[in-house]
Amino acid sequence: MTDDDEPTPIDAVRALRTRGVNDPDDLLECGSPAEILAACHRWDRQQNVKPGLLVHWIRNGQFHDPGVVHASKTAVHQARFDEYAQRFPVGSVAEPHDRLQQRRWPEDERCPGRMIVVDHAGLSIVAECDACQFEAAYPVRAMHVLGGPYLREAQPPEEVF
Repeated sequence: MTDDDEPTPIDAVRALRTRGVNDPDDLLECGSPAEILAACHRWDRQQNVKPGLLVHWIRNGQFHDPGVVHASKTAVHQARFDEYAQRFPVGSVAEPHDRLQQRRWPEDERCPGRMIVVDHAGLSIVAECDACQFEAAYPVRAMHVLGGPYLREAQPPEEVF
């Protein structure tokens, strides 16, 4: 990763492993790679702490030092939602249903459908499978699983209906 690049999920996993966190992949749903790296840097500044504290911070969204003034969480979440809502308009494909199943319910039988965005509700993107009508909401804190600029995945325009 160069200074101009956004951190990737792989960068976050490496940082967590370096700090002794077991199963760092499980924490990727708790925040963006940049937020996870911020928590790692915060943890690095502490003395005599164990990896469990880092895991606790990430699971609870405590990425930055409490004494440091940052943009409000509401503003950060709204900005993130606006970015993803623009990237995934109603009618676009959020992800294959199979990918969602692999991530959340690996033992389930796979569906060949696609998760189609049907609504932007609050700070969530709501999608429905075009094959089985399964509905899922992607809250702002979990939208990074849809891919972001840091994943270098672009949704092709032909995916919009």
